[in-house]
Amino acid sequence: MPAKVVPLEADPGSPSSSGSLPSSPVTAFPDTPTGELEKTKAKALGDKEAEEKAARKAARAERKARIAELMNEFGELRTADGLLNFKHFAALLLRRIPPEEAPDELQLRTMFEMVDKDKKGKIDFHAFADFVLDGLPKIPNVAAPEPVKKAFLTRSNSGAGLMSSSQFGKMCAEVGILDKKFRLADADTIFTKATDGAKGGKLDMHKFELALIYIASKKGKSVRRVQAMVAPEIDEEGVASASAEAAAPEPKEAAKEA
Repeated sequence: MPAKVVPLEADPGSPSSSGSLPSSPVTAFPDTPTGELEKTKAKALGDKEAEEKAARKAARAERKARIAELMNEFGELRTADGLLNFKHFAALLLRRIPPEEAPDELQLRTMFEMVDKDKKGKIDFHAFADFVLDGLPKIPNVAAPEPVKKAFLTRSNSGAGLMSSSQFGKMCAEVGILDKKFRLADADTIFTKATDGAKGGKLDMHKFELALIYIASKKGKSVRRVQAMVAPEIDEEGVASASAEAAAPEPKEAAKEA
């Protein structure tokens, strides 16, 4: 005999036969200790986002004001073509640096080379503004140490302290400055730049220092690294290299003992 099927009564708390859910409202944060904590977290997150948004807005406003200030200064000194040469660049920078922290000419030249990306000797306002507003870099002392000065005198006109274009090119070849990306034509261009394009011009010690700065910029190396190529006995800090001392031949007595 087949079993009798008894229909089950609907559970009052379960969905109805139509599949609809209970109509009681559901809040985002339950009225419990955990819910109160979530409310606090959400408020804190909202406050933080508001603070960050306000900070970004204030930073944009400050940058805009500083750009307007720089534009006024730029307009005072720019050349007829609307660009800044090194002289004007240096003058504007020195206005913004305390005298006791003022860089020397070689450091200023190094900074200018960092901004003058196309190496045309002039920069536009946007390049200048970005350089200043991004924070002026700390440029180390790049004056040539004594070994570099001695190397210059050795390679110049019988120690007269003047180096010709051919001597400069020969030096670049001998010390390994010339390579596939930096050719003799680049050395000639830098020599002309360092001598201000003077016909038959020669490099004195100061102009030689400038030429090494221009080489460093062109090759993407530090000035000290280029100086160390000219005078291998120094390291990139401009002091006598310990490795060079270690490479020196041993005294005869030590060799005999070995």
